Amino acid sequence: MRYELKSISSWSYIKVMFFVNLIVGFVLGIFAGIFSGAFMSIAAGLMFFSEDAIDVESGFPIVIYIFAMGIMFSLGNAVFGTLFGAIIVGFYNLIVRMTGGLEFVLQPLGNIQAAAPGQQSVVAEPLKPKYVVPPPPPPPQSSSPPLSASPAAPEPPPAPKETEKDNDRFKPPDYMSNE
Repeated sequence: MRYELKSISSWSYIKVMFFVNLIVGFVLGIFAGIFSGAFMSIAAGLMFFSEDAIDVESGFPIVIYIFAMGIMFSLGNAVFGTLFGAIIVGFYNLIVRMTGGLEFVLQPLGNIQAAAPGQQSVVAEPLKPKYVVPPPPPPPQSSSPPLSASPAAPEPPPAPKETEKDNDRFKPPDYMSNE
């Protein structure tokens, strides 16, 4: 099956990629905040900076700094990343009008054999499942005596009333019996 990607809807791209860029920007901002906060903490301890330049102990809490970096990166990536992507989509749509779209060849899943150069690949027989279907359960046995000529075994004497009450606890409910 051959398909061509003739155009990309700019508005669909903007809607989806705005939220994707928002999330990715927040994650990247958190990492940038952690690393820059660690760098500032290390740099504050070095002699390169005066004590007034960076005041780590009494200054801005590092958790707020990291969260603020996440928000700034998130908004910046959402706006500028989506804008840059929309420009690329516009250029793609313009170029596709002049040259044609990207062509895709899709094949169904299966055992695909490699083709020689210049030949089209051939799909062999489909893959077989790797599981074995269990056999069906045996038919239910009836409570009637077997059809043999052997004499029937004598029935046991009835149990006393007290024992019968105890055995009733272990009987399945009526809706579960085969009778």
